Amino acid sequence: MVGSIILVLFVSVFMMYSGQFFTHKRKKEVGLYALLGFPKKTIGRMLFYENMTIGAGVLVLGIVAGTLLSKLFAMILMRLLGVAVDVGITFSLPAVLTTVVIFLILITITSIQAYRLVYRFKLIELFRAEQEGEQEPRASIVPAAAAVALLIVGYGFGLRNFENNEQIFTNLGVMTVGIIAGTFLLFSSLVIYLLKYAKRRKSHYYKGMNLIMISNLVYRMKGNARTLSVITILSAIALCAFSFGFSLTTLTSTRHV
Repeated sequence: MVGSIILVLFVSVFMMYSGQFFTHKRKKEVGLYALLGFPKKTIGRMLFYENMTIGAGVLVLGIVAGTLLSKLFAMILMRLLGVAVDVGITFSLPAVLTTVVIFLILITITSIQAYRLVYRFKLIELFRAEQEGEQEPRASIVPAAAAVALLIVGYGFGLRNFENNEQIFTNLGVMTVGIIAGTFLLFSSLVIYLLKYAKRRKSHYYKGMNLIMISNLVYRMKGNARTLSVITILSAIALCAFSFGFSLTTLTSTRHV
């Protein structure tokens, strides 16, 4: 169940991000349709049905490929856990239905976003989408310092020893809030603050390729901060879940021996 939730969160983030990315790239195409006289409702329906059709086709192919490769992935997992178990190809109807429902919800949401594209922007904005540049983000010492403090507190409580169940829940609560909030501020404020500090060091900033790299990172970090935060947090959760399962399996095997 935990693995399924982590996978759904991963898929949701990547589908939403990719949907926004491809929608941004198609603004000029949508503007051309509007310039040729197509009604907004017709353009919106076209984008909606196109996204739904592609999503449904990919969903079917993914289920078929996942079913055929389930034995391979299960064998890899058993190999990593060091468990000698015979694995066969399985087909779970409840799992397929759950997958279909979840992905249809995500596909519908991205299709609605595509449908609303022509209503959210004016014609001139659609044609000038590729010429729009990202504004330089602002950085403040307060959220940057808060990121450091939250990460220290979060990981500090995660490494503390506990004696009863109440301390376990307290540590987990403080650790979860501290790490999640600290990770978000890390990418949205602390990294940007450090990059802008590097820009102020003129002797280092104008040396070699530093000018191009630092400037590019400053402008790109603002748009990617949320995605990087979610990916980092979900990766940490996945690694913790895998480590916990591996430790539990090793402990069980040791006890049997």
